[in-house]
Amino acid sequence: MCGCALASGILLFVINIFGMGIGPQFTGILSDVFQATTDLGAGSLRWALVVSLVFNLFAAILYWYAARTLREDLAAAKELG
Repeated sequence: MCGCALASGILLFVINIFGMGIGPQFTGILSDVFQATTDLGAGSLRWALVVSLVFNLFAAILYWYAARTLREDLAAAKELG
């Protein structure tokens, strides 16, 4: 057994914990901080969402970095199995 199902399950669990649990909480807290410390008013939520986009950019860079060796990894896995 290669453990692919277990790895996929763990990956989906972690993605859901961050995406649906910590992400909205972080954005709400950041919006409240912007509301209390600046004069943005209702625009504080907009800027909190913009700041949270930095994490999407970071994730895209990491996916691109991982994809650089995808062909070699798939060829190596094909040789093993």
